[in-house]
Amino acid sequence: LYLCCCALFRLHPSLVALAACVLATHPTTAIIEKALVGRPGAKKSAALCLQAFVRAGLGGATVHELVARFSHKQPRVAAAAVAASRDLVERFGPKATPVKGTLLDKATLSQLFAHADKNVRKEAVALTGELYCWVKDAITPMLEGLKLAQRQELSDSFVLLIDVSKAPLEAPLATSSAKSGPGGGAPRARKQTGASRPLPGPLLQLLNVTI
Repeated sequence: LYLCCCALFRLHPSLVALAACVLATHPTTAIIEKALVGRPGAKKSAALCLQAFVRAGLGGATVHELVARFSHKQPRVAAAAVAASRDLVERFGPKATPVKGTLLDKATLSQLFAHADKNVRKEAVALTGELYCWVKDAITPMLEGLKLAQRQELSDSFVLLIDVSKAPLEAPLATSSAKSGPGGGAPRARKQTGASRPLPGPLLQLLNVTI
C-alpha cells in the first residue's frame, strides 16, 4: 500500500489526497520501524515514501512521526529516524519540513546527544550540522542542554559551515503548482520531480500489477 501510494503520487501531483489519506489512516510504523532499518531495497523504498508525503505538503506530520521514534527502544530505529529527518531537511528545506519545535528543539537535541548509542549521537551531529546550514546562529539556544564538550565540538564544526548557503533540492509539488498558477509566475527551475521523473523499476512494476 505504501509503495503503491508513492508510485501513484509520483505520476501526478493531483494525487495529494491519496498520500494524505495513507498518512492519516495508516500508521507509519512499517515504514520507519521496519523498512528504514531493513535491507537496502526496503530502505530506498521507505525513503521514497517519506519524500512522497513531504511532496504532498505533509512535511510537518512526517517529521512529527520521525521525531516520535527518536526515543525508540531499538537504537537502530532511533538512528534511522534521525538520519531520515536530516535527509528530508536537506532535500526540501526547513519550510517544507518544519523544524521549529520538532527537530530544532532544545529537548529533542538534548535527548539525542545524551543517547547511550554512539550511532544515534553520530546521526545527531549530522542533523545538527544540517540544521545549522539553514538557520545559522538560531540553533545556538537549542544546544544549551548539551555537555560543554559537545557544544565545543559542534561550535568547531560550525566554523566550517559558516559560508555554506543552502537551497532546497526540490519543492513540494503542491507548493510549486500553486506558484505556477494565475499570478504566481513561472516556477523556479529545479531538478526533475513528480510526473516528469521516471518511476523506479520496482515501484513501476508494483503499480502495473496493482492496476
